[in-house]
Amino acid sequence: ATEIGDWLLAELNRRNWSQNELGRRAKISSATVSNLITGAKKPEQETLKSIANALRVQIEEHTSELQSHQPI
Repeated sequence: ATEIGDWLLAELNRRNWSQNELGRRAKISSATVSNLITGAKKPEQETLKSIANALRVQIEEHTSELQSHQPI
């Protein structure tokens, strides 16, 4: 897993959510969630915003986790 993947897994475990649940709440596919967790896909800014909204966190709170994974 990647740094973002580790962070996502921790957030899912903390909330007792499945990858499907995060996908549903963020309006992204569970495959996208899985790809982000495993590092198979780098998150786009809109995906990060959707995930942050679903988790009810500010992206800025997790800059260290997200910064190196944002597309240039």
